[in-house]
Amino acid sequence: MFDPHPAQVHPHYYYRKVLLFIVLIAGIGLAYYIYSSPEGLTGAVIGVKNETVEPSGVPEFQISTELVLPELALASRGCKIDLALPSVETSDLSIGEEFNFRKMEKAELSLEGYQGKIILTTEGMVKLDGKTKSITLNGMTLDKKDKLFSLLTNHLKYSSMLISNITLEELTFISSGEFKVNEHIFKMAEQKARIKVFSGNIILENLDFRMEGGISSLKIEGYPEVNIG
Repeated sequence: MFDPHPAQVHPHYYYRKVLLFIVLIAGIGLAYYIYSSPEGLTGAVIGVKNETVEPSGVPEFQISTELVLPELALASRGCKIDLALPSVETSDLSIGEEFNFRKMEKAELSLEGYQGKIILTTEGMVKLDGKTKSITLNGMTLDKKDKLFSLLTNHLKYSSMLISNITLEELTFISSGEFKVNEHIFKMAEQKARIKVFSGNIILENLDFRMEGGISSLKIEGYPEVNIG
């Protein structure tokens, strides 16, 4: 028999269906945003980007030295050299074919963009064998613009020498004096020192040897190694 009072559907039934529908749509939207976003789940939900951090350079200890001049053979890939010479003979310098000069007293020699060997002796002499972008001798400058000058010297006696902005992968020598590394002082007495990745200046006055700049590691005979990395 026909029931004149059919069963009524409770209103909460419709509310649950609507709520489930909203949750489903929200979930689809969130999933689409996560997979299409370059930040992924971390960047989308927390707001933190997964960025690739580029290295900012070699970490450095700051050093300065007060040492007795050691015997050294350096290889420069580009630096500035300023030399004060008590005198210079015409046979002391070979600079391509363009640079001719007479014997000079108290010569000032400056090299920009020098690439090549720098050989230092314990007697306060230097020998250069390489190439340079420009040469200034007692105020007279020679510059080839985009070309390099070949340069070869005898052992030159200097009163002072400044090697600026030089980077050396490794440096080993025996000397006496003091090494200051950040706030720590290491005393040397005819001991061997090994430096890795030096970047800075080398200052020489007569038989005094100073270095100022940054390094990545230092090993002095008889001391623990100071190392970054």
